[in-house]
Amino acid sequence: MTGIAKHAAIYAAGTILAKAVSFVLLPLYTRLLTPADYGILQLLAMATELVSIVAGSRIAWGIFHFYHKAETLPEKHSVLSTAMVLLIVTYSVAAVAAALGAPAIAKMMLGEREVYTTYVRLAVFSLALEGLVVVPLAHMQIRDKSGLYVAVGLTKLLLQLAFNLVLLIPFRLGVLGVLLSSLLANVLLGCWLATWLIRDVGVRVQRPVMRGLLRVGLPLVGMQIATVVLAYGDRYFLNRAASPAEVGLYGLAYQFGFLLYQLGYQPFQQVWDPRRFQLASHPDREIHFARAFVYANLLVLGFAVALALFSRDLIRVMADEAFHTAADIIPLVLAAYVFQAWAGFHNVGVFIRERTELWTVATWVSALVALTGYLVLIPRLLAFGAALTAVASMSTRFGLLYYFSQELWPVRYRWRPVLLLAAAAVAVVAASVPTRALSLPVGFLSHVAMFGVFVAVAWRWGGLDADERRRVVKELLNSRATLGRLVPALASRK
Repeated sequence: MTGIAKHAAIYAAGTILAKAVSFVLLPLYTRLLTPADYGILQLLAMATELVSIVAGSRIAWGIFHFYHKAETLPEKHSVLSTAMVLLIVTYSVAAVAAALGAPAIAKMMLGEREVYTTYVRLAVFSLALEGLVVVPLAHMQIRDKSGLYVAVGLTKLLLQLAFNLVLLIPFRLGVLGVLLSSLLANVLLGCWLATWLIRDVGVRVQRPVMRGLLRVGLPLVGMQIATVVLAYGDRYFLNRAASPAEVGLYGLAYQFGFLLYQLGYQPFQQVWDPRRFQLASHPDREIHFARAFVYANLLVLGFAVALALFSRDLIRVMADEAFHTAADIIPLVLAAYVFQAWAGFHNVGVFIRERTELWTVATWVSALVALTGYLVLIPRLLAFGAALTAVASMSTRFGLLYYFSQELWPVRYRWRPVLLLAAAAVAVVAASVPTRALSLPVGFLSHVAMFGVFVAVAWRWGGLDADERRRVVKELLNSRATLGRLVPALASRK
């Protein structure tokens, strides 16, 4: 577990900085883009996610496993170079095919306007360049280069923001400007990262490595198709039941779910994912895994409560009034993403035993639950029905994944403090419902007090003993020093 807190803090700092920049610009974007524009971008995200799955992007999920399985440094380097070549080829082929089929995709997802075909082509060509980025970022995670990883992410964000400001304000290009900004940023960053990786590990493609990546990754392609149904299918049915504006409002609420995952779980995951395979053969693996699960939930549930309490205040301050009703469904979206984080933590057994097809089974079952919700709840409840469906489907996937993983590779986790913490989170968020009628300053102060109550419960009964609490304080002090060095380090990499 050594170093996890340090690197997780750096990953979290990068995410916080990125989100801070995005939220500062939120008032600008919500005035330059309409809810319908947001809805169109959400539907395009669904389409490009499907293309990335066809391209085999989930093949990259086997990199950590095969890298640590390799015995020599040249063999480890061949895993990285083989994965990069494989992904560049598959992403390019899928993007060209999607560009040729853009008129049909645009008609199905958005409508018959000619400009929608242009939107789809720009989106898939931008996606094609992601094949240059995936493996270099995985290499940074493996080598614990968290500072460089964060610097790359922030550089991409700043490039996109710079292009957006030019294309949205003077030229007023709307959705087209956002898509062009993403494409230009991916061109610049993708070429640089691919060059960096080749210089570091060379190009050495090995068929056994390719077969291994395909063996583990291809079953996940089917799983990810179901994941798109879970994560984006609600937008499609919302658009059919209402309008792109309803999709835009729901998409804004969903951004808080993404934010929970990115702030509350992803920084931990970026350190934990490579290391859990190292710890799999450790004699005290159960202690490490059980402790890591408690730590992960302190982060995930803590951020979930904070976002549930303060999201309405934030939207009232930052967004145009047309977007304010999105706050009503945010707590449900956050609950769904807690189950998403739990599923990501507990998939280890299917990877260790190389039975990733079981992950596909779990995801398809939850996708069927989602489709039922889309057909029954969305026409009646619209965005609220979509959020309820997300909770039902993501909890189903977690339950099945947990069962499969425990059957294949059992671990005794510490569930009692986690469930107690989850109950406290639900109680605090439920208690905040009457504060919706309060003025912004009074509501904000009441939310601060409620979050303080949750922190006190988490500190006392969240699963940390006295020695762990002392270590947490020490790690936080060390992390503060690390973050103090991070800012000048990032500045030097501009």
